[in-house]
Amino acid sequence: MIDWKKFSIGLGCGVNNGTTYDALDYALKSGIRFFDTSTYYSKGAFNQFSECLQKNNINRNDVLLCLKLWVSSLGNNRQFDYDPINSVIEDNVKNYVQELGIGYLDLLVIHWPVKIDSDGIPDEFIIEEIWPRLELLVSSGLVKAIGVSNFNIIELQRLLSIAKIKPACNQIEFNPFAFDLALKNFCQKNDIHVVAHSPFNFGWKGTKLAILENEQIKNIAANHRKKPAQIVLAWGCAHGVTPIPGSNNLEHINEIAEASSILLSDAEIIKIDQLNKNEFCYADFGQYFRQQKYLRHQVPNFEAKILTDNGAFKSVHLYDNTFLQEIKHALTEGPGFVIIPELFRDLTDRLLPALDANKMQKIGRWDGFGAFTKDSIFNTTPEIIELIDDPLISLIVQSLLGWDCKLDNLAASTSRIAPNNNSLGPHQDSPFEQNPGCPLPPAEYPLVLQTIIAFDAFTENNGPLYVVPHSHKKRQRVNLPWSGNMPVGPVPDQALKVIVPKGSAILAVGHVWHGACSNMTNQPRRGFLVEFVSSVCEPRERFTTDNISDEVLRKFSRRLLRLLSNGKRFFYDQPTLLMQYKKLLKDEIPDFLKPVKSEAKLDNLIYSTVIHTTGGAQGQSFSDDGLLNLKLSLPEIMGGKNNAANPEQLFASSYSASFLRALDYVANQKLVEIPKNASVQARVSLGSSQQGIAISVKLMINLPGVNQTLAQELIDQANKVCPYSNALKDNVQVELTLG
Repeated sequence: MIDWKKFSIGLGCGVNNGTTYDALDYALKSGIRFFDTSTYYSKGAFNQFSECLQKNNINRNDVLLCLKLWVSSLGNNRQFDYDPINSVIEDNVKNYVQELGIGYLDLLVIHWPVKIDSDGIPDEFIIEEIWPRLELLVSSGLVKAIGVSNFNIIELQRLLSIAKIKPACNQIEFNPFAFDLALKNFCQKNDIHVVAHSPFNFGWKGTKLAILENEQIKNIAANHRKKPAQIVLAWGCAHGVTPIPGSNNLEHINEIAEASSILLSDAEIIKIDQLNKNEFCYADFGQYFRQQKYLRHQVPNFEAKILTDNGAFKSVHLYDNTFLQEIKHALTEGPGFVIIPELFRDLTDRLLPALDANKMQKIGRWDGFGAFTKDSIFNTTPEIIELIDDPLISLIVQSLLGWDCKLDNLAASTSRIAPNNNSLGPHQDSPFEQNPGCPLPPAEYPLVLQTIIAFDAFTENNGPLYVVPHSHKKRQRVNLPWSGNMPVGPVPDQALKVIVPKGSAILAVGHVWHGACSNMTNQPRRGFLVEFVSSVCEPRERFTTDNISDEVLRKFSRRLLRLLSNGKRFFYDQPTLLMQYKKLLKDEIPDFLKPVKSEAKLDNLIYSTVIHTTGGAQGQSFSDDGLLNLKLSLPEIMGGKNNAANPEQLFASSYSASFLRALDYVANQKLVEIPKNASVQARVSLGSSQQGIAISVKLMINLPGVNQTLAQELIDQANKVCPYSNALKDNVQVELTLG
């Protein structure tokens, strides 16, 4: 547990070229004991941090050293349960601690709730996969505390629902021109300390920052005979947050150290509060990641209505500590549905014109089962993406179905008007109706969640929904006498009409009985259905590059790609959407996200031997362990006689053997047997490129008798596992031939 009273202010170390030794030394002499850095920042003089502590006779336990994990430092996401836990986070922390000689980290923080893969392409940020790895580091003693940075209230609720160790802090932008009191209060209510990055709205840039030229701040500074920068920092401290300004300027560091002791009056704090312009420095950070909505500042205090046992509705709000707990209870042990009023009010106004209400009405009740053509509903309007990939809905759905849930079904609908205004009536609408032998899951373990969105207000007479509270707990099937014989159509006495404003969302477990009432008006009532299923279910609709255009795909987040199985029609298919997505975004990678080439380090040595090669063009190679002893010859073009094996041929042979072993490994994981006559033909080429000497290997894999779809899946997985493939990366071409 960090005693934040000891660390009222800190030094941010994200300055150009890193923090200097003089700055570290002077900060310690000035009383600063909190230092914040990142795997993204230059280390500067941090490798002398221990030496600096000793020089100043300061105990290591008396300082707080925080390391933030950059978006490229979070490792890979697992594809299967049997995948080994990625050690990238642990390796990064171990290397940092060893390089700095500091013994341990006081605080390890996730820099942003986004991540990239090894190529710099956006990857899905899955807190359920990342946070437990940080918790293991706490258990090991390598890290004393863990926290987050740039998390809004929705992302904090997501984290708090799965955390065994609560985050010690949330680093957020907090300065007089841009601050979110609701987020700060939520953190403090949940014992999450707020650390204020960017306290000057852009950091130290001389003395001409707009915030330091503000008349209100300058007047208050004059009254206290202090610098404007110190007043800004004192204001942050007055709000109970810990500012972390960065500087290598010794005079500025002295001002920083003194700022926390400045006491502002309540009137002065209010005057500075009124300067808020909501001009956040990093407001557009999520654009490249297609996560802008997930990084949204100032998330509203969304309301959810829950039916109580006495028949009345009660309200719970996003800012409540028990929000997610009460929602999950309502959807499982409670009535089986919740209402979120007007969640999509603004989005609905933008989306309806593109969906063409007249067309919807003419077609009939349903429009949009378009997973089979380029005219799919995704291609209708970009707002469809916002509707499906909504952070609040994602929070609720994934908390019940798991982070790897899938999109099962989506469609726009219109309630029929007279004379075709017959009621659909209560019915069971879920994937279970396609599996007549499948028992319904217990209410505590929902496998399906439906989100029904009211494009128009659902009124008493225009075809609102029927819901049958608690029916999901009966676990009864439609029209089966031996399972209760609950008929489709007739309205049970306990059915309720759902009356909601325009833009509202109704979430219901998949086997709750519901349906549409008759529309008694002369106007259509329009709605939209989005259905999610647990990953143990097979989605009904499949979206691939055949029915999603490149223009739309460019706007997808990686979360949405995962909801669509990355573009696979079947388990063994290629992930067409993901492959095309990477291709489309390859030229968009910002410079600050492009992978940095670094010296390779072997953390786990598997095998090592010494190879001796003598004799020049007519060489002999042998190994100390006696396993290799053969004659070598270079190609004629390189001065040899080409009458014996050369190093490139040996490499291709080793690569082929390794690839066959990788194929066997992934086949065993899938309970598939590789044919004994499986083979690899390898063409190895040595040449030059713009970067210098290059080697290229082209593998042609022969898997006689294996289904082509399965064979391609095995090869793709083996290519990820094979160490040679990982080393050569873009220089490897793999072709499939079947005998």
